[in-house]
Amino acid sequence: MKRVITLFVVLIHAGALLAQQKALVNTGSSKHVALQGVNIGDVQWTKGFWAERFAICRDVMVPQLWSIYTSDTICYSFQNFRIAAGLDTGRFRGPSFRRRYL
Repeated sequence: MKRVITLFVVLIHAGALLAQQKALVNTGSSKHVALQGVNIGDVQWTKGFWAERFAICRDVMVPQLWSIYTSDTICYSFQNFRIAAGLDTGRFRGPSFRRRYL
């Protein structure tokens, strides 16, 4: 499970870095710009309110959501995808309105 969470976090960070080569909006060639954006990789929350929120998200919220999503008793979505992909056997479980997509 830790490998999956680590892979998820790495993919999100890689996507963010690829999406922002230098900054969210590259205004380097404009003569009207008063402020310049920074590369997302150059910024880190080290302490304070946002550092605490990101730590809670990384250490508590994401693992908890993953355990709920992959649970066989709380949420059937993950198991339904495994069945639809042919990785597991079984029947669809859950609300009937979700059945038409699998």
